[in-house]
Amino acid sequence: MIGSVLIPNPSVMTITMGNVTFNNYVDDEFIGTSLLSDLILRPGDNTVPMRSTVNQTIVIEKVTGTYKDGILPIEIVGNSSV
Repeated sequence: MIGSVLIPNPSVMTITMGNVTFNNYVDDEFIGTSLLSDLILRPGDNTVPMRSTVNQTIVIEKVTGTYKDGILPIEIVGNSSV
């Protein structure tokens, strides 16, 4: 999956983070990872591209079961920054 994410940076510093990866969970169940390539956070709002790989079987089970409105409460946990 390809999308974008908005990350605010209220500081006056520019922060170079490199490739940042995240683990994604729904109801404490691992559903996949997300990657922000060559992330640089500049002061203010930063809209950056995000690429995710998710287990579609689990996502479909969640959407057809508990979350019929299609809104998943995804927990995103930092994994690494290289």
